[in-house]
Amino acid sequence: MAVLETVLKSKLGESAVANLLATTTSIWAVEASQDAVEPYIVYEVVTDNPHEAMSASVAPMNALVQVSIYAKTLLEITNIFIQVKLKLHRLRETVDSVVVQDSFYEDRTDFFTREDRNYQRDLTFRFFYEE
Repeated sequence: MAVLETVLKSKLGESAVANLLATTTSIWAVEASQDAVEPYIVYEVVTDNPHEAMSASVAPMNALVQVSIYAKTLLEITNIFIQVKLKLHRLRETVDSVVVQDSFYEDRTDFFTREDRNYQRDLTFRFFYEE
């Protein structure tokens, strides 16, 4: 059975996003590799809530997803952010039997680590989907 993570990996792995990363495989679920080179992306499903009605789960599921971008420059972060938002905001398609009814960009949070001169941008998306 395909899960929402399948959709995220597929959409973030498309060339418009992947070609802006250190390598086209610089996309990880939950935690990046220890030897990850910036820029890279980490994604995770923060919450995944079924809708319940009359003792049964009904479609669609409602998930909150976080996509974190790590880079050395603000320009890298900004360019990747634009492409990630284009790929995931208002997504309506089927990927590996997961039917995404709709998705919405909700917010972002920016971080800068002065010691390492690293930028991080966390994006939050809401997905409505059926597995």
